[in-house]
Amino acid sequence: MKNTLQSNSRQDRARRTLRKGRASDGYLITYKAAKWVPLSSIYHHVLSDSPSPESAMIAISGEWSNGRLHLRSEIHKYVGNSELRLKPGEQPPPIEPEITYDQVSPSLKFSHWDWERSRASRYGTGTKPQELFEYVGIEGNRDDVLALWPIAVDHSAPGRRSPRGRKSAFDWEAALCEAAKFIREERPDTDEEVKAHVAEWFGDEGPSLSEITRHIGPLCRALRVGDKKL
Repeated sequence: MKNTLQSNSRQDRARRTLRKGRASDGYLITYKAAKWVPLSSIYHHVLSDSPSPESAMIAISGEWSNGRLHLRSEIHKYVGNSELRLKPGEQPPPIEPEITYDQVSPSLKFSHWDWERSRASRYGTGTKPQELFEYVGIEGNRDDVLALWPIAVDHSAPGRRSPRGRKSAFDWEAALCEAAKFIREERPDTDEEVKAHVAEWFGDEGPSLSEITRHIGPLCRALRVGDKKL
């Protein structure tokens, strides 16, 4: 009974560790995705392998400005009424936008990005009355995303290996040794416990869950994690 309670506690701890700070793995874009994917998905795809949210935002906006990432959206144009005069306490009437759908030109300069809602906005320059442009439902080209930020192996495209990304900053040889030691000494019941242990071993600035699974998963299968005869 004691061993069972220890095993359940260890599995609960493993699940909590794998959930902590690694939700972005569910946003990884593959070749199974639609040709145009939401900006929010692109943001989380890039964030999964970025040191900070700010660096992911800079990377995406930079590639768009350079013309390597194509974006499109619904464009809402609001035009102010310079002749409108309101009485004290009177609210201005709502402005109906002119709505179009088009590519988002990389020459534009946005005053605000809303990465989670796939939106951005900017003001018209040198126009009277003033114009406000809102870009709603921004989408990016899937192939552009995967060319710029490839995943190591895309299993959704059989036999297809995406282009090599930047050299890994993590010591996977040491991580494999640590995982093997943990398996031998602790006899974990599931692969998730091993991956959670490796995640804790790397620390808060460690790799994403998808990277850990890719490197540690084969070892777990080879050593038959959960086999008490191991």
